[in-house]
Amino acid sequence: MNKVSELCEKTTKVFSLSLIAGLLILINAVALGVVARWFPCIMLTLPGSSGNDPALLYNLSTAGLIFAVFLLVAIMLYIKPASKRAWAQ
Repeated sequence: MNKVSELCEKTTKVFSLSLIAGLLILINAVALGVVARWFPCIMLTLPGSSGNDPALLYNLSTAGLIFAVFLLVAIMLYIKPASKRAWAQ
């Protein structure tokens, strides 16, 4: 194999792994938000707390959504590098 095809194969693998990671982060963030909103009784009580406070899960869900959006925007930049101005704004 020549070097160009090896580089294309490596970038395709990295792209696929990044896409899977972004989707898993997004799914996890949505699941945390759903649990915090509609099923707070299944959360474990944190040591030192007096009860189940869903604020921690809301914060984790928000952070997960932000990171997932950043990762998916980076993936879109990889797919369409010509539209980098639109994705950067």
